[in-house]
Amino acid sequence: MSRLLICGFGPFPEAPDNPAALAVERLRQEPWAPPGLEAHYAVLPTVWAEAAQSALDAVKAFAPDGVLLVGVAVSAESFRLETLARNRANPSHPDALGRCWPSPRIEAEGPAERGVIAPVQAMAAAIRAQGLAAALS
Repeated sequence: MSRLLICGFGPFPEAPDNPAALAVERLRQEPWAPPGLEAHYAVLPTVWAEAAQSALDAVKAFAPDGVLLVGVAVSAESFRLETLARNRANPSHPDALGRCWPSPRIEAEGPAERGVIAPVQAMAAAIRAQGLAAALS
């Protein structure tokens, strides 16, 4: 059976009751998993220096075949499925502890961008089939 790690980000100044964390906690309580998958859940701190390590710790503990990260964009008007990860940070945007990342790049030697391998078109279609707005970002 394939294993899926579902991670939601915790609270931060613009979302003190982050719906991503609330959704992951609710899935954990049910417990819910997509058909044919075993799921594990983690809420990641919205803290620059801790989020990546928390995600890596969860991956090491559960050894998933895939990871789904769930977050919130406070200005979004629909579900947004990210298609590209960018190695960027806004040094003036504080995390949940009020700290800012010291540089415009998250990983100094890392690639500028990485594309997703998840079936985002199908995921967006499934969201829309439920009568909800969804867009690729």
